Amino acid sequence: MTETAPNTQTKVQDQKIMVLAICRGQDGQLVITPIDVEHDTDDLTPMTENQLAERKLLDQTFCSAQGAMMKALGALYDIFSRRLYRNQFRIFENFCFAMYDTHRINDVLMKNARARVKKLKLDVAEGL
Repeated sequence: MTETAPNTQTKVQDQKIMVLAICRGQDGQLVITPIDVEHDTDDLTPMTENQLAERKLLDQTFCSAQGAMMKALGALYDIFSRRLYRNQFRIFENFCFAMYDTHRINDVLMKNARARVKKLKLDVAEGL
């Protein structure tokens, strides 16, 4: 399979980015930490009744799919961490684009996400 450059031209109005940091703990269990790259402060703004109902439905959707999601992310993490893509692809991102039909976020959002993740990694390294 040949690597191809992903399409970075997709535009979506009001697009938001959430990053999932995934690793395995010392006990071998999958650890998933969501990283909010959009907001630097807490937002405790009251929600409308419609927003509360939507949240409830989305919580139920997440809970019903959580087991399958954990299994899939665990497999993807193991492919990533053991570099089980390297016979066909130089980098993990291109493997995911080709094998799982994932898509790259636009360049501006990617730059912002990478900057936020880099800062978080520095904070962790400094023990904050």
